[in-house]
Order: sequence, then C-alpha cells, then structure tokens
Amino acid sequence: DAWYAQDTSSYGNLLGGNSRRESASSPLGYVAYFYPTANVEREDFAVGIFNVFNLSEYGWKAHFPDIDQITWSDSSGYNYRQAACAMSNLGIMVGDTHGNFNPKQALTRAELAQILYNIDTMSGAMMFSFAGAVKADDYYINDLGEEGFQERVEEVQNEGPFYDVARSAWYCGAVEYCKTSLLLTGDPDGNFRPEDTVSRAEAATVLKRLATDETFY
Repeated sequence: DAWYAQDTSSYGNLLGGNSRRESASSPLGYVAYFYPTANVEREDFAVGIFNVFNLSEYGWKAHFPDIDQITWSDSSGYNYRQAACAMSNLGIMVGDTHGNFNPKQALTRAELAQILYNIDTMSGAMMFSFAGAVKADDYYINDLGEEGFQERVEEVQNEGPFYDVARSAWYCGAVEYCKTSLLLTGDPDGNFRPEDTVSRAEAATVLKRLATDETFY
C-alpha cells in the first residue's frame, strides 16, 4: 500500500477537490476519486481546515476581489466560499497584498507552515522574537563569556530551523514552530523546501495530525 493510504482513507474526504462518478457496481452508487499526487489548491485545503475544526459559525461574509473564482460547492456538498470566509475571518488564511484569496493556486510548504501556526494562535499576526530563540541558549554565557555570548546571539539571529530557511524569511518563525511541534519535517538533507508545493496526500496527513493533536483544541 502507498504510504498515504490510511491517512487519505480516513481524512482525505475532508479536503475539497474530491470527485465522484456514478457506478452501478458500487454499493454507494458512486466511486470517489482523491488524486493523491496532485497539488492541493488553497481552496481545497481551506475546506479541509474548515471541516476538521467545524468552523461553520465563522463562515460569515468576507471580501475577496477574486471571490467569484472560489468554487461554490462540489459533489460532497462542501461550501468552499464559506470555508474561505472562515479562514479569513479567523486570520488562518489571508489574501495576498491585493486582497485576493487565490483559490486555485497550489499551496506551498511555506504557506502551509504559516497556516498551521495561525491555527494555533487563531490570529493572522505572527511575530517571531529573536530574543526567544536566544533565551534557550542562555547557558552559553557561562561558558563563552559576554563577548562569546554576543557572538552566539548573532549566530542565532542568522540561523534558521532548516538549511534552506533563512532567519529573515517571512515564514521562518512558522516553520520553526511546525518543526518543534512535529507537524512538518524536512528532507534527509536537512532542507525544508519552502517553495515546493504540497500534494493532496501530504495535505491529508496534515489534517490527520491536526485532528488528533489535542493542543489544537
């Protein structure tokens, strides 16, 4: 079986973007298609988050210039526009600099990390403090002295949670949060690949982690 078989079977139906085809041979009357290796689109992942946390009470109207591009509903009966509005109203998924939701755009790993961070805080504002990172290394001052400690401060400020995540990157704090929370991992070479897109199978696995992690409730 594929590595994602169990997760997609249990949680893939929560994502948007699934399709159904009538089938007389199926006891359900239809066959469902998940498309595990395809990129997950922003609106599909919004539907997944909406369903995992049952956010219907937050799905009041939000304004996006491209709201007409958001799918209205699908064969599962999911309301994509309500999900997108809930994401915006809670600050989980926000628009770009022009206010667009970009519903059909493939979700990147950097965006996914930011979304997961926003879910935990239920706020669109994400600030990562260098001081917090340095504080974890306070013991260095005893071994390195004041000058050595200040050098360590500079190192920490420039380090990232993965080799390819710069401390100055807008998603650095979110990626570090996801790493320490074990929600997202990097590749064997220590890279996060922030610009890579997220597959639907990977998105289903993330939904499973959200649904079974008590820290999110």
